[in-house]
Amino acid sequence: MLSELYVRDLAVLAEVSISFEPGLNVLSGETGAGKSLLVDSLALLAGARASSDLIRRGADELLVAGTFAPSGDGWRRVLEEAGVPAEEGELVVRREISRAGRNRVFVNDRPVTVKLLAALAPGLMRIHTQREELGLFSPELQRRWLDASGGDEARPLRAAAAESYRRWSELWERLRRAEGNERLRLERIDLLRFQASEIDAAGLEPGEETELRRERETLRHSEAIGHALGESHAELVEEDGAAVERLSRARRRLAEVAQWEEPAAAWA
Repeated sequence: MLSELYVRDLAVLAEVSISFEPGLNVLSGETGAGKSLLVDSLALLAGARASSDLIRRGADELLVAGTFAPSGDGWRRVLEEAGVPAEEGELVVRREISRAGRNRVFVNDRPVTVKLLAALAPGLMRIHTQREELGLFSPELQRRWLDASGGDEARPLRAAAAESYRRWSELWERLRRAEGNERLRLERIDLLRFQASEIDAAGLEPGEETELRRERETLRHSEAIGHALGESHAELVEEDGAAVERLSRARRRLAEVAQWEEPAAAWA
């Protein structure tokens, strides 16, 4: 049970300390007095998500501490698995949240994680809030109640049902994959048929790639070819000088053209 709660700088609460006695304890007050904030402080001790917006204006840090007299062994197992000594008697849980974003948790003055605090909380307290009865509609909760209502006699039946469901899930997954693979196979066939029709429509011929490469080289050097042919024509028709020299220069120009246009070799 919770024996004492201490809260400092939480929203409008500057500082409050409450001691609880065995049995029913009731806190009453007008709207805005801070009753809900005390429940919020318990939620922080249970590992709820914290925000610096909860810190009271003008303060740098809020602090919530609770002193518990836990019962059962669940809380002890949680601490022992985390390497935190689980001593008998009181258990003091403290949480500090700073405006800078630092979030520290202590159990009996030993630093622990918020995750550990959330695992420890069910062994320390239960928080029931307004409209929580809607949780009764949870299929998971209803299933647990139905299983528990069968007692020991229902345990082997539950195990058999679980195994049957596991096997069914496995077969269903295999069927789903098989149907998915068939769909992919048909899609692949459609793609290959489309690609084959595109190739057929292109009318490709053996050796065509070599010819296309050659044509590409001619087009890439079209300017140089045109220049060399123009100079060759000028040597033969327009220039003055010895015929032998002019023929030689024209031949050299045509030899350059032959690098990219094979018929030019015959022209030379």
